[in-house]
This record gives sequence, C-alpha cells and structure tokens, in this order.
Amino acid sequence: MFRVGFRPSTQPTRKFIKALKIKGSEFLFNESNRRALVLFLDDLQWADAASINLVENLMTDPESQYLLLIGAYRDNEVNATHPLMLMLETIQAFGATVEELLLKPLAAPHITQLLTDTFNCESSQAETLADLLFQKTQGNPFFLTQLLKVLHQDNLLTFDYRSGFWQWDLNRIQSQPITDNVVDLMVNKIQRLSEPTQQVLRLAACVGNRFNLEILAVVNEKSPSATAIDLWSALRAGLILPLSDTYKIPQLLNQSELATYCNTAVQVDYKFLHDRVQQAAYSLIPTDQQKQVHLKVGKLLLHNTEKSQLEEHIFEIVNHLNAGSSLIVEPAERYELAELNLKAGQRAKSSSAFVTALKLLETGVSYLPENSWQDNYLLTLTLYLQSGEAEFLNGKYEEALLIFEQTFSQVQTTLDMCRVNEYRIMCYRMENDLNSAYKIGLNTLELLGLEFTAYPDDAYLLEKLNQTKKVIGDRTTFSLAELPGLAHLKLY
Repeated sequence: MFRVGFRPSTQPTRKFIKALKIKGSEFLFNESNRRALVLFLDDLQWADAASINLVENLMTDPESQYLLLIGAYRDNEVNATHPLMLMLETIQAFGATVEELLLKPLAAPHITQLLTDTFNCESSQAETLADLLFQKTQGNPFFLTQLLKVLHQDNLLTFDYRSGFWQWDLNRIQSQPITDNVVDLMVNKIQRLSEPTQQVLRLAACVGNRFNLEILAVVNEKSPSATAIDLWSALRAGLILPLSDTYKIPQLLNQSELATYCNTAVQVDYKFLHDRVQQAAYSLIPTDQQKQVHLKVGKLLLHNTEKSQLEEHIFEIVNHLNAGSSLIVEPAERYELAELNLKAGQRAKSSSAFVTALKLLETGVSYLPENSWQDNYLLTLTLYLQSGEAEFLNGKYEEALLIFEQTFSQVQTTLDMCRVNEYRIMCYRMENDLNSAYKIGLNTLELLGLEFTAYPDDAYLLEKLNQTKKVIGDRTTFSLAELPGLAHLKLY
C-alpha cells in the first residue's frame, strides 16, 4: 500500500484550458510589422475532398505568405494514395515548407513523471504503478487518463483526507480484470450508467461526434428536458463535453423550469470527449440492429424537419437513411430516398465538394427501381444528368459519356435529347475531341430541324472562321444583333 503526500495545485489545469482555447482557433500576432495567421486542424485523416482541396488552395496561393497551418492526423489510418498524402506531395512540389513531427506514445518514465506530479510523490513511489499502467495502455495518453479515472471510481486509487495522502494497493489493481483496449474500457464506463443514459448515448453516437439537444430529443423520442436529464450523468462522468455555457441550465433549474427553458429557441450543444467514446457508445448497439437504428433516426429527423430547414440538415438525414437503406423495399420510399440523395448531391456540387456529390448522386441512382424511366421520368432523368455531370466535374469524362449515352437512349422528348447532347459536347471538348463534339452538335441541330453540311476539312473551317471575324470586325456586342442573317452574308 502506497501513501503519498498531496498538495493542491490548479496550475496544470490552467495550462490545459489555455491550450484548449488556442486549439482550433485563429489568431493574429504583430512582430516587426508582420502579421500571420495560424490555423490548427485536427483529425485530418477524416477530412473530405472539399476540405483537402481548400487546404491545398490556401497553401499554394502565392498571396498566402504569412500562413501557418498545423494539422494532426493518425498515420495508421492513411496510406500513400489517401487524399491527405497526395495533397502534402502537391504543396511540397509547389514550394511550401512542410515539416512532420511524429507524436509517439508516452514511455514508462513519462507516466512516472505524470504520476509524480499528480500525486506529489517521489518517482520511486510511482514507478511500479507507472509500469503497470504502461503495460495496459501502451502509453496512449487518452487511455491512460481514463484508466486512472476508472481506478479512482473503483476505489483502487483513493485520497485519504485525514492523513492527506494518496494511496493505492498495487496487488488489488493487478488482480482486477482491467482491459488493455481503450474502447472496451469506455464501454465498461458507459455500462455503469443508467439505462436511459446509455440509450441516449447510443443515439448520440449515431447522430455524430457533435450533437445538439434539440436533434437528440427528436431521435430519443422524449422532450428536450427529459433528454437533458438523461444526458446529465454522462456529462458528469466526462463522457460528453458542453460546447457552450447553456449546458449549465439543467444544473440550476428544476424539472418544470427546465422543460420551459429547453422548449425555447436556445440551442444546447455537446460533443463526445473523444472519438473512442463515441465508438464505444456506438458499439453498444447490437450489430444486427444498427441499420434499424440509423433508419429510425433518419426518418425521425426527416419527419421533424421543416421544409425550410431541410437543406440545412440534408446531409445528416441522408447519411442515416443511406445506412439503413437495405431495409427500405417499398418503391415509393426508395423514390423518396433517391430524391433526397439528389438534393444532397446538388448541394454538395454547389459547394464544390465534387467527390461527395458524385457518391450521393450515384447512391441516388442505385435506389431507382428498374422501371423508373416509365414511372418517374423526371426524377430519373435529373439524377442521371446530375450524376453524369458529377463524373465530368471529377475529371472522369469516359464515365460521364457512358452515363449520357445511357440517358440519351431513354429520353422521351427532343428538348431532353438536346440537354443530354449539351453535356456530351462538353465532355468531348474537355477531352479535346472536337470532331466528336462537332458531329453531336450537327445531330442536335438536325433534331431541331436545322441541317448543316459538315465541313470537308480544317482549311475550309479556317476560311469560314476568318470570314466571320472579318464581318464582326470592331463592332460592339450589342451591334452584332443588327447584322443581316448568315444566309444573306453567304458564309456557309
């Protein structure tokens, strides 16, 4: 049994809070009349293509001379072809300075130092416990701090207020079935909470790493006040963190007052302490029920979202519905899901998130029943055209042309044929296949009742082009409308 002296100190906490305030923020500093912007981005291994492209544009912009970007990622979750790695290669080739710093796990001496500072004891007293903790955690800082909290919660690590010493029994700790997996540890910690709290954490894990009380209450099928009460023990356990001071309201009000407050427009936001906590909460959902839960969450969000707010929440709704899509068999529901993916894909495309847009639009096409061209022509046509355009915007011209050819064989009106051909011409032009683009252009004019004879060779085309330039001359754009018709000019 070890007993070590304890001296209260809040200095390490202050430093940690300051680090959190700096982390993820932007700030400027002046030094010798120079001004710089520093950005910190965490978990870059999960960044989408649009975010990666934004970072690349910032770092390759010649005007960005005083920008310092600090990014963190898990190297075991990326490979040589990951968009993040490709982006780093690009900005290095451009000339940006890129330095890599490998953050290794804590070694046993580091853990000894942490325990020495925490318990205000000699390193010799903490070494044995540090070795045991290192064996269990392999130096993972998050795992280490959580394990210490569990030991304290289980009264294996206690503070004697009468003597003023911390104490622990190493033999008792060694005899405990302590897991060597951080997710298992967090699962165990969550399972100690009440069933309503576990349920709301499972649902929160489905919603995402960050969530707000209003949305969580919808998927929890309880009032915001009741949901806040269910969350409270998880908040006290440190499994979730508040993102604003509004979380304090449940502490200060009784249940009736809380119900009044939570039904106002004030938003209460939370996030999971760590992605491993979210992973642990999600793992508590049986595998055979995960699709059902996602489908339920998606439908609840959809039915409780005003039409005016649908676009704002479209991605989270679609992600949940897509996760449970294999359970959707009714044609009407599949058409609805296809349309939602269309809306999400269009929004992603408008934000230049072309990779995401393509995935959503392809998913939308996959939901269409076999007879969709006959039963829901407009939706089917729009999805195919948007999907082909997304392929084109991602530089996949051959794939885009294949989609447009399939679409052309199904369209029912001349104007729709012209729309498809417009996309086909665009693809051929980008591939610099001008002859194919020209032929489709002639075919499109024929569809509209206009016949042109194909030019015999490039010399003929150049001659007519020069004649056209001569006619235009120095005329303004508006004066061109006053020119006689092409037939009168005998250019063709």
